[in-house]
Parts: sequence; C-alpha cells; structure tokens
Amino acid sequence: MEAFVEVERGDRLESRHRVRGLAVTQNGDILARVGNPDLWTYFRSSAKPFQALAVLESGAAEAFDFDEREIAVICSSHAGEDFHIETVRGILKKIGLGEKNLQCGFHPPLDQAAREAFFREGRQPSPIYNNCSGKHAGMLSVCRYKGWPLDNYMEPDHPLQQEILRIVARYSGLAPGAIHTGVDGCGVPVFYLSLEHMAKMYGRFFSEDRKEAQIISQAMRNNPEMVGGTRRFDSVFMRELKGKVVCKGGSEGLEASAFLGEEPVAIVLKVEDGNERASWPGLIEFYAQMGLIAGEDLSRLDAFWHPPVKNVAGKIVGRIYANFTVARV
Repeated sequence: MEAFVEVERGDRLESRHRVRGLAVTQNGDILARVGNPDLWTYFRSSAKPFQALAVLESGAAEAFDFDEREIAVICSSHAGEDFHIETVRGILKKIGLGEKNLQCGFHPPLDQAAREAFFREGRQPSPIYNNCSGKHAGMLSVCRYKGWPLDNYMEPDHPLQQEILRIVARYSGLAPGAIHTGVDGCGVPVFYLSLEHMAKMYGRFFSEDRKEAQIISQAMRNNPEMVGGTRRFDSVFMRELKGKVVCKGGSEGLEASAFLGEEPVAIVLKVEDGNERASWPGLIEFYAQMGLIAGEDLSRLDAFWHPPVKNVAGKIVGRIYANFTVARV
C-alpha cells in the first residue's frame, strides 16, 4: 500500500508526498514497513556518523584531543549559528589549518537569525558557514594526522575517501567495489544504497559496543544542538526525546535514525520527491505507530509532527500530516 504525507489548505487536499521507509532490529531483522521500501537512493548527510568514524578509527580524534562538541559538529549538518562556527574554528586551530583549507564551498547560514546577522554585520563569505564544514574539518584532521595530501582530500581515490568507503562497506555488508558513488552537495563522495542497507547500518552502528561508535553516539545525543541547530529537526528530535534517539537527516527528504531502548530499533524514511517538509511528519508518525514515542514526547514534537501551513502574513491556512498505516512484518 502506498503511503503519503499530505498537505491541506483549508479543508481540501492540495498536495501529497509519497514516502517509503522501514524499521529494523539491531540484528537487521525487518520489523515494519511504510509504503514500498524497496528503493535505492543516496545516503547524503545521513552518512555523516560513518564518515566521522574515520576520524576516531584513524587516531586523529585522540591525537588532537577533540571533545564531544567537536565530534558532534563533525557529524553535523549545522545551521551556521555562532556556536557552530566557533566549534569548527576550534577544530581547525587544533590541527593547524585555516578556513581556506575547507573545500566545501560557501553558502549563508541556514538558521534565519544567523543568516540575518551574517548580512547585517557584513561578514565575509567563507566555507566555514557551509553546513558541512564540521565534516570537512574532521576529514582534514585525518589527513593532517596521517600525513595525507590536503589539496585533494575530497577525491574518490584519496586514501581518506577510500577508508570511508571501506567503513560504509563494512556496515552495509556490500563490497567496496559494489557501492556506487556520486558527488554530494559539499563535494565529497556520496553513497548509493538501499533504504534497507541504511536502516541496517544505523541499527548495527548505534547499538554496538565498540568504543568509537559509542563515542559518536554519545556526542550526538549529549550535544543535539551541534548536529543541526537550535531550531532544526534532528536537534529538536534528539533533545526532546532526551537521549533515547539518534537522528541524522540528509538532503532530498531522507531521515535515518536509531531508537536506543532495551531493544534498539533503526528507522529510515525517504520522501520520494525529495521535499523535506514531508520527512519530519512522516518519521514522527512512524515512531508513534511503532509505539516508540507517545504522550508528552509527541506533544513536544507537534510543530514537526503536524506542521501548519501559513500564508505570507503568518496566518495558519492549512496543515501537513502523515496519512499512512505502518505495516508490521
């Protein structure tokens, strides 16, 4: 059965977004489906915890004494708020590099208040404001520690990117040569995987006892504001659920997450047309129907679960809501 997140204006349906998703156990057993989850797509920024794993496994995180906030921002798609920028600058200072070494390109801060301050204060464009600058700073730290070239660290054949590919292969169960890669928005390789691979990767990674995986999990859960921002969905979701969940979204309507209860569950949801406005209501509805979040937890997330449609004057004129039934396996 198809599954949709729908948009109403007044009391009539105006638009709908087809969604697909699945939930798996920490062992990779499929628990439930939303729509037809048989879909391959790019992992986008949901891959960042695995890209960050290279920073820990290489020894760079320990050598440069990265703290939890710095590890969290390496996993982030940050909003460009001042505390994000200063944390990334701190990483660059520790590794003896500068903003010019970041090759992710510039865009203004994603957070509205931070963006307004950027233009109001006449700040100079810099790649440090890119939402992926934390990831890139982490990648540079590995190159610095290993003595690898800095000028081409984004290329697929660079030893850093080859190591990240091996990490993705290890957790997905695919051979490195079987993983197709494209180019992400920030210029680094991005991995083409099935939703099932992604869910199993999150289920395995965030439930395992390996020190490096636990450090990343704790850094993200203890510092949710570093992963997205004060008002961004991933951060609010983790903050309101008080450490019970890890969540990392990617562009084009992808959300990957892991619920860390006594029996961990990983849930991945993809909006087929790529519109992220449908990913948040869809993911929360999936969690709600699975019985993983309820009551006050759901109430605190209502702005993302049932976001209003507003006109230019700010008046509520409609709503966005998930319209599907989770199919248990």
